[in-house]
Amino acid sequence: PVYDKYTLSLYSSDHEKIIDLDGNVNLPVYDTTVNLVVKVVDQNNQEAYSKPISINITGNDDSLENINNLLDEVKNIDESLYKPSTVKNLKDAINSVEQILTTKDLLVSELNDAATLLNQAYQGLELKEDQTTLQKLIAEIKGLDSKLYTDKSYQSLMEIVKEVEDQINDDSSKEEIVSAIAKL
Repeated sequence: PVYDKYTLSLYSSDHEKIIDLDGNVNLPVYDTTVNLVVKVVDQNNQEAYSKPISINITGNDDSLENINNLLDEVKNIDESLYKPSTVKNLKDAINSVEQILTTKDLLVSELNDAATLLNQAYQGLELKEDQTTLQKLIAEIKGLDSKLYTDKSYQSLMEIVKEVEDQINDDSSKEEIVSAIAKL
């Protein structure tokens, strides 16, 4: 801004995430003292700099308690109930959020973004599909007496069983499991 024929601008900030050189202020999580130096230029382009000006920015740590509670909740889920791929996504989100929490000059907006990331991963968890019927059918087939069948037909059936076992896992959808049962 120009004031009485002098142009003023921020020259430096020791916490640019909180107050940047364009004068934008971002709300920190913790109370922070930001030291600024103002550059003054007169109409002859002569420059002068202020002594450091200390500004106390009051933080807002309400979001921190919320995200820590959410972290505790998602870390304590029973992973065995969910598809491994969705559990991996949640663990990746947890790691990202924990990394964000170690950031210098942590901002409330960063915590809000971290909470969104964690909530999306948590809501993205998918329960494993029930494979009980498929597993019983596979066990029944494996328990068949091979002497009651031709070598070729028994071998073909065992190849199908192996193929199904290779394809079906904890990430399999209900449709994939139904298809595998039909195949057997």
